[in-house]
Amino acid sequence: EVDKFQFCDILASVFTSVSKDQIPAGNFSWQKNIPQGFMDLIKSRLEQKQRESVLMLISVIVESLGPEFLLPPNLPDAKPFLLAINLNSVEVGMIIPFSPLGQVREKSNQLSAYFSLIENTIKFLVSGEEGPPFDPSQIIQLYSILTETLKCVILFLQEITKSLQSFQVCI
Repeated sequence: EVDKFQFCDILASVFTSVSKDQIPAGNFSWQKNIPQGFMDLIKSRLEQKQRESVLMLISVIVESLGPEFLLPPNLPDAKPFLLAINLNSVEVGMIIPFSPLGQVREKSNQLSAYFSLIENTIKFLVSGEEGPPFDPSQIIQLYSILTETLKCVILFLQEITKSLQSFQVCI
């Protein structure tokens, strides 16, 4: 059980150096196994470190191969992807408003990955020629999750701006 989570970090390192155009055309077993593994991981009961590893891997896969790699027809439905976005948003919401700036800085790698996943999901939603493979209720859910996450990020940036302005006044 623990072994599969240790491979998340290894796979994230591998996928960091891969892009869609570098993947040869063909029907390779890993192209089916990775989405299935993603589905198994995201549905597992995750501890903090495991959540971080899984979300980092998902972020890298979405950055390198696109969200469609983790959506139908590669998976039976879009629910695991929606769960990942929801989990990603919860993590952002737990780190940013409830942590001192020093702890937020310590989590900068995770936050960068989480923000990247948010950004790539938004790009996918607005640039899909055929439209995203979600039903209307899933689109509303996704929109709501992303909106709340972005509000959290904006509030955080406003707080940093205020603290920087008050620091400059003191100088």
